[in-house]
Amino acid sequence: MRIEALGYFLEIARCGSFTQAADNLFISQQGLSKVIKSLEGELDASLFVKDGRRVVLSEEGEILCSYAKEITAKNEELKTTLLHHATKCDANLFRGRGLTLCAMPYVCNSLFNLLHDEMDEYGLCDCAVREHNLDEILSQLNDEPGFALISIPEESF
Repeated sequence: MRIEALGYFLEIARCGSFTQAADNLFISQQGLSKVIKSLEGELDASLFVKDGRRVVLSEEGEILCSYAKEITAKNEELKTTLLHHATKCDANLFRGRGLTLCAMPYVCNSLFNLLHDEMDEYGLCDCAVREHNLDEILSQLNDEPGFALISIPEESF
């Protein structure tokens, strides 16, 4: 069972609509339906019932809802704790030394926006995000000591 599927399930339960939940989650309604069908198959339970134009939780869905809320909350708590710890440790390594993040052009602005508040919070104001094509990044990985590749999973955006 994927945590992401539980989050999708909770959004549908909150909205009472697959369409609205899909819009809120920025995914297609078909993709959302597929995830829920898979979750229902895994649990061998029907999680929603139609109520006119809306969907409501089934009895099994009500049971899953309380667990899903707890599981997703604990997952967020864990991610926050680990991210805070990792950022705090890394900040001391780079403070005052300057840090350059190299990224593909199409992610450069998103990466900077994603990291901006965290960089300020930990005093990493002398950081830059520079655009490079893939060949340049791969070359730097091979040639420059201390150069690292960071991959951010798509679901983090």
